Amino acid sequence: MKLKIKVTGPRVHDVGYRPFLAEIAICLGLSGFEVYYDEDGGRQAVVALLEGDDRRVAKFCDFAEKQRPQLAEVDDIRWEDFSGDVMPLWQFASIIIATQMNKAVQLLSFEKRWRTGKIEKPTRRTLLPSSRQLALDLCIKAVSSHFNESGWRLCHAYDHIILR
Repeated sequence: MKLKIKVTGPRVHDVGYRPFLAEIAICLGLSGFEVYYDEDGGRQAVVALLEGDDRRVAKFCDFAEKQRPQLAEVDDIRWEDFSGDVMPLWQFASIIIATQMNKAVQLLSFEKRWRTGKIEKPTRRTLLPSSRQLALDLCIKAVSSHFNESGWRLCHAYDHIILR
């Protein structure tokens, strides 16, 4: 079964929707999956293409309808049959990991410049863009078993910058 899902609203870009949906697809073991940003009548949209057996695709739709990233503002979720090609899930997973790691590298660079005094210490008013926060969360989740004690201190420093 192939399906196209479109999520629209005032805030669905840069809130972690693509990795959020990718994680659902991975957990359900869909055979094909891809997701991209779009626009629909001046509103932000996230479009996901799915391929898998009927039961898994139905579970994906159910979960996508009931759950969303914390910072997302959704007006509508629609799905329709799809007859085109859908990228293999493993291939899309490689792309999304590289994209999110690139965002995380920028955060790590920020950490290094902060620790070496090349930029001012963040204050309570310092906020990183939400997509950067979510990228760091994904990065930490993906490599948490490899983090050493200083890595965890780095995570706590970002929690302080983002959450306080």
